[in-house]
Order: sequence, then structure tokens, then C-alpha cells
Amino acid sequence: MKSILRSTLLPLHLTFLVASASAAVYTSGHGDLGVGYAAGEFDLHVHLHQGAVVDGSPLLTDTEFEAGDIHIFVPNPSVPRPGNPAFNALGITSGQPLWFLPKSQVPTKPFLGIASEELTPADWTGNIQLRLTAVSGSGVDEGGFVTLWDTDTFGDPEFLWTSFGGLDATDTLTSITGSHAHFNFGFTKPGLYDLTVEATGLHKVDGAISTTGTFQFAVVTPVPEPTTGLWGLTMLGFAATSRLRRRPDTV
Repeated sequence: MKSILRSTLLPLHLTFLVASASAAVYTSGHGDLGVGYAAGEFDLHVHLHQGAVVDGSPLLTDTEFEAGDIHIFVPNPSVPRPGNPAFNALGITSGQPLWFLPKSQVPTKPFLGIASEELTPADWTGNIQLRLTAVSGSGVDEGGFVTLWDTDTFGDPEFLWTSFGGLDATDTLTSITGSHAHFNFGFTKPGLYDLTVEATGLHKVDGAISTTGTFQFAVVTPVPEPTTGLWGLTMLGFAATSRLRRRPDTV
């Protein structure tokens, strides 16, 4: 059984004061929105790999966080939305700012994937479906949209999730059981975003399984507006308390 630990991390150079003071902040390094399985339920969590930076300090071992116990940081700079009409599903017009986490690794950003590699393929019939069912938070309140997309061989986006125009059954990512992949995560306004994801699959013994989890993203500018739900960025040290789930045997 995974153990729950409380850890106090003391960054000296950078602190993010977020709406939930008990939530840690993941700012760089490799991590995944992970799908595990235990006691007849999917376990949706954030799996951070050794070296990922949380509250200003690199992790010494792979660590799992409950989905609601960590903010995934989406930093500046923003980029202008491409003029290609294929990007209209972002919900903004050409040239407007877009904050995003790319599918390729950038040292100053979280390198965030989506993984069901903790699942044993032989235990499942078919693949795991990950559907975005709800998006809320201060970024949404300011008119922001969330997207998840891949890019085809011609450089055009292939959207998997997009909150622009409302969410429905088409906002579903198929994860091959036991796999790991990276995509682009996009946000059109600064603020906090809570993404509720429903995982469904067919277990060969336990039958149809469906579980939801809510992942938290923090999208900020150098001076966040008060309405974003972020209390600010500061160069002062701050003791942020977070709940960690350590899995010492993972790689």
C-alpha cells in the first residue's frame, strides 16, 4: 500500500502562493498525469520523476501526489496563437496569447505526459479512455479555455480535449494500456484551472471501471491579477506543506 507522507519543502529562491496553501507547486522536470489501479478503482494522480522540481527543490526519488495536492505550473512567456485556421479550436483568434506546456521537453517548464504504464495490459480488455468532463477555476471565470492536442506530420494540431464550445464525449483521449505519451497542454488566460478527468476501462476480472480525478494547473503572468486566484509570486522563502505519496520502487 502506498504511504501518505507530509513533507515541508523550503525553497529559498522562488515561491508560489496559491489559493490552496497546502498544495505543492511543480515547476519543471518530467511528470505524468498517471492512471493506476487498486481495490477496484482507478487511481488518478500526478507521478513526478526523480529530479522534477517541486516548491523549488528537485525530488530525490519518484514521487506520486494525489491529483488535488499539487499545482502544475504553466509559466511565462506566452506565445501568439498561430494564424493557421486549424488552431481555431483553441478558442482565441490569431495572435492572441497562449500559455502552454509543450510535448517536447523545455528545461524551464514541466515536461508533462499522460501515462497508464502502471497498468498491466493483460488485466484489461482494450484501452483506457480519459475524458475531460469539467473545467473550472479563476482562469475559466476570466474566459479562459483549456486544450490538449497533438501535432500531425504536417504540423497541424489534432485536438483531443478542448473546452471551447463546451465539453462532450469527443473530448476523450485514448491511452493504450501500459503506455506513456506526451501532448501539448494549452491555456488562454492566466489563473487557476481545475480539470476533472474521467477514466474508464474494462477490467477482465472486475468488469467496467470508471473513476474521476481533478488535476490543478496554475497559469500565471509576472504580476497576476487578484481575480486569478493566485496570491502572487515572491522571492521570499516560504514553508509550503504538501502531501506526498512516495513509491520508492518506481523508475
